[in-house]
Amino acid sequence: FGKQFGTYYDVYRFSMLGENKHIYGGDVIGTTRLRNGDRIRISPSYTDSYQFNGSLNYTRDFGKHSLSALALYEQHESSFDSVNGMVEGIIQGGLPNQNYGTGQNTSTEVQTEFGRLAYAGRINYSYDDKYLLELSVRADANVNFAPGHRWGYFPSVSAGWIVSDEGFFKNKIKGVDFLKLRASIGFLGADNTKGYQYLVNYAKETSKSAVFGGNGNIGPSFRTNNAIGNENLSWDENTKMNVGIDAKFLKSRLSLAIDGFLDKRRNMLSTRSSSVPAVIGAKVPTENFASVNTFGYELSLGWKDVIDKNWSYNVNTFLSWSDNKQLLFDQEAGRIGTYLDGTGLSSDRGKYGYRYEGMFRTQEQVDSYLAANPGYKLFGKTPEPGMLYYKDIRGAYDKTTGKYAPADGVITDVDQDFLTNKADNHYGLGLNFGTSYKTVSLSVVMGMGFGGQGSVEGAARSQAKTYSNRPAFWKDHWTPENTNAQYPGPEFEDTYNVESEFWFRSSYTFRITNFNLSYGLPQSITQKIGINSAKVFLVGTNPINFFNPYDYRDNASAYNVYPNLRTLSLGVNIGL
Repeated sequence: FGKQFGTYYDVYRFSMLGENKHIYGGDVIGTTRLRNGDRIRISPSYTDSYQFNGSLNYTRDFGKHSLSALALYEQHESSFDSVNGMVEGIIQGGLPNQNYGTGQNTSTEVQTEFGRLAYAGRINYSYDDKYLLELSVRADANVNFAPGHRWGYFPSVSAGWIVSDEGFFKNKIKGVDFLKLRASIGFLGADNTKGYQYLVNYAKETSKSAVFGGNGNIGPSFRTNNAIGNENLSWDENTKMNVGIDAKFLKSRLSLAIDGFLDKRRNMLSTRSSSVPAVIGAKVPTENFASVNTFGYELSLGWKDVIDKNWSYNVNTFLSWSDNKQLLFDQEAGRIGTYLDGTGLSSDRGKYGYRYEGMFRTQEQVDSYLAANPGYKLFGKTPEPGMLYYKDIRGAYDKTTGKYAPADGVITDVDQDFLTNKADNHYGLGLNFGTSYKTVSLSVVMGMGFGGQGSVEGAARSQAKTYSNRPAFWKDHWTPENTNAQYPGPEFEDTYNVESEFWFRSSYTFRITNFNLSYGLPQSITQKIGINSAKVFLVGTNPINFFNPYDYRDNASAYNVYPNLRTLSLGVNIGL
């Protein structure tokens, strides 16, 4: 049961202080009443669900053979019913009760139901603990699909070979204690779609029907909610392939793991919008449409050792990379065959924006540039001192030829280009280490990302408003008295508040994600105070950021959202 209660509040307008009247204060010259909801809403709901799981295990060893089998069954059904009742116009000083509302009273109800059924089986076989095989199959049904298309069948197989246990390897290759080769392929699926997409359904409306005999006869009407049903909608297809190597060296103190993967997703559940002709006149349903390949690798290296009976330590590192290739996806027909066509390319083609060429600092620079580039315009504006300016790359797009005209001296949206190879960090580097000495232990998790391109986001670069501040870097902006400023004149927002190389920052990240330091009191002390154990711990989250190219925010969060917090927690665990 949820309840929302909001009234209204008064805000005051002041005469303002300071030379530029930008400091709040002075005399009150007026008030404005703002609604803080001004409503009471109650939302009682009811959920009814059950889940039934069953499993059957079988294990047998005979000679050098080892066999195990697992069968699973899962059934789940749920239903949900909720009512939202709301009244507006709350009496000043009224209590959070709908009887204190004087305005419109509305009520809506939402009802949903869902069901899933699954069978799964797995067989594991090994011979002499050297040759490993796993076979599995899963059958899933989901009521979000139409009858006849609800079931998906997903087999997989994996195999491993422990080479280090072979006679030709064991005790003959020095320094290598363990070597395993492995590979797997699985045929999976996803069902992330809403229910009833296979049906044409309608939503009721009031006071919108045809009028016969006067306005008093307006009755209810219905509009299409899902105008085009897709009864062929079914599970999408995901073929996952993986190969890997596991190895240990130097008395198993040094470990190495190498993994490579390729995911081939086909008939992905998608709702098209860009590639759908406007003449259809209705929202299209979810369909099995898109195709994409995702691939990557991960290398991990670890070291663990014991210095003496009281002191041990471990260090683990990993390097990962991933990317994708779009084979079929939702894009406008006008992009196909142009530089915007992403078919066969990664979904991350880099930062997309304008190639920055400089800032006009004086009228002489503007006049000189216009003499060399007559008719040059920046988004329809004539250049002025304090503006950024960009490279003219191409002219207007000709729909009949499917080509762009040569550069025309006018900066518009068609002059945007892919400025970098990647926008996001596709490389990740982790460094984790821990140590323990007697009852003192320390573990640290560190992370690094690189390979992309960061930039100042739109909320931070846009012009300030009376109700929103801007980062401190804007204090060094262009004015006629500060022509060598780092940033453009705030009054030219239409020309600078776009993605361009001017706003680029490094995307490199390197921070300690968390650490855990603990100390366990010796038993000689805990026994004296009448407890079994006591451990004092200090846990830190985001304690240190080694590199941050932004002076106004953490590089793990945006400017206008709740910040990424640094937290320290001190506590004690006591066992009685």
